[in-house]
This record gives sequence, C-alpha cells and structure tokens, in this order.
Amino acid sequence: MWFGVVRRVSGQPFAAFMQERVFGPLGMKNTQVHDNYGVLVKGRAQSYYRFRDSWRHVALSYSNGGATSVFTTVEDLALWNNNFDDPRVGGAQAIAAMTTKGKLNSGQE
Repeated sequence: MWFGVVRRVSGQPFAAFMQERVFGPLGMKNTQVHDNYGVLVKGRAQSYYRFRDSWRHVALSYSNGGATSVFTTVEDLALWNNNFDDPRVGGAQAIAAMTTKGKLNSGQE
C-alpha cells in the first residue's frame, strides 16, 4: 500500500511521519493517524444508522490507510486549510501542484 512507500522512503511509520512533517509543523494538536484501533479516542464521534426503531453502529473499513484513519477536529482542519493560502508545509510549489487542474488526453480540464 502507499503508506508502505512513506515508510520505505522516510524510515518512519506513516503516523510518525505525518506527526513530524505535517501535523506538528501546522500546530494540529488534535489530529492523529489512528493506527491502533483498540485505543479509545477522546471526543470521537462514531458512525450509526437507523434500523427500524433503534440505532446501530456502522463499522468503518480501516484497511484504507490514511483514507479512514486520520482523526482531526474542525479547528485543526482549519489549520490544514490555511496551509493552502500560506504554505508552511510542502511549500508554494507543492501547493501549486496540488491545486493545478488536471487535463484529459483530449486537452479538456
């Protein structure tokens, strides 16, 4: 999986890499890559669905690495978002690359 690439290149597990290179520098104190699913997360909201007259827990698939395993808060998400306007992590060139529209083979954006 792609997070294995992060480990091979950086020598760190994905969670440690993200903490050191992204969450820490951006001041995201309430964000983590949740890679130990037995540990409780303070303030965590769970997924539920209504079934007849009751609610049931919906288990998420945690096999997707970072896709379902980054836990954050609205405040920390705002810090992440601010990085697009004032790049501190990744730099202006990386932000420009991430926000450039792609083009199809037809030339259409």
